[in-house]
Amino acid sequence: MDENLRKDARELSTYVRRVRVGYTRCMTRELEKLGLSISQYTGLAILEEKGEMTMGAISEDMGVTMGAGTNIIDKLIRGGHASRERNTGDRRVVAVRITDKGRTVLEQVMEWTTDYLGFYLANLDPEERKSFVRSYGKMAEQITSVPFAPLASE
Repeated sequence: MDENLRKDARELSTYVRRVRVGYTRCMTRELEKLGLSISQYTGLAILEEKGEMTMGAISEDMGVTMGAGTNIIDKLIRGGHASRERNTGDRRVVAVRITDKGRTVLEQVMEWTTDYLGFYLANLDPEERKSFVRSYGKMAEQITSVPFAPLASE
């Protein structure tokens, strides 16, 4: 990695960490009002984005063990945010999907995050804002399409 790129990446890393900590702190408080944890929210968001999934796929996407993933999904099912059904063709396969209640919660969180981020975006002029959102979107696309980029230590 070229030295200037390394310097930029290090600076960005510091900013991402600071934003993540602040965002997570506020998000945790808001999710608690809805009776959800960050992990449960993550599970719902994955189900909304990808549709019906097996427990193995959900756990892998969340980066947790099958036991931890099952625990998270069980809580979502008890809360009516997700449902679990056996595959009619193969009873060993269990599919999990988001419910309308789960979608409603995600919409509530989207409204809150829109207001939260809008508060900070308002401090940028329109060109800076447009450039930031476009650049962040490009980075998000790259990160989600190549989730495990090789690290320097590997």
